[in-house]
Amino acid sequence: MLVQRALVALALVGCLSGSAFAAIVPGDPNENEPWLFEIYNTLYGTNYASTNDPAFLQLQVDNFETLTIDSEFESITFDPLWRQSWLTVDVFFYTLDGSNNPDQFTHVVGPIDNTGPNSGQGQLTEPALTVSTFGITEIGFQDRAKDPGSPFTYYWYSQPDLNDGQYSVVPGEVHVLLLETSMPDTYLLCFEDLPYTYFAGVNDIGDTDYQDMLVQITLNRTVVPEPTSMALLGLGLAGLALRKLRKA
Repeated sequence: MLVQRALVALALVGCLSGSAFAAIVPGDPNENEPWLFEIYNTLYGTNYASTNDPAFLQLQVDNFETLTIDSEFESITFDPLWRQSWLTVDVFFYTLDGSNNPDQFTHVVGPIDNTGPNSGQGQLTEPALTVSTFGITEIGFQDRAKDPGSPFTYYWYSQPDLNDGQYSVVPGEVHVLLLETSMPDTYLLCFEDLPYTYFAGVNDIGDTDYQDMLVQITLNRTVVPEPTSMALLGLGLAGLALRKLRKA
């Protein structure tokens, strides 16, 4: 049912945009939770009208799986902004090996649960974390969502093929969206923490709403001194050397 609804919405987007842009339309959240477009409006002061608003869907980075880190960037900042999940959440980024598979994982967010200052759901108070990207050329993202009442944990990857065979019956489930923002080199990671069909036929609450965990990422460019600054530095060093010579 959920998959059929998503496919119909996808076809509608294609007609509206007049292009082959394969946007994913976030689904209807459970229990009257806010939609992803509503949360985005709250965070960034926008006024998108609906989940299938073509302007909102155009924010999605098409066919996103991994993020390329150009040499002009020296670090990446992870800023957890919103949580709409009852599961305990941790977010990692990972590098890739020569076969395009996950290699090394780095923990950047969490664990965020239902206790402390982030109890309940909504905007988060977790501090941002900046990580050096020296020597890194490409990364993927992973969301680990743990049921607080059991040892069961979902491991969802930004590479859809890595999600196959875990807990889902739909091949290539997409569990991470990447949305553009108006700020330079800044994007919003949007995580879905449940399979498309969650315990289908028993307790089918899979909602594909992509608002369970929202993390803003900012690629920080390497600061290159301006020519004027370099010239002033050179003059300062020359003056210092001259004074040493005079004292000698």
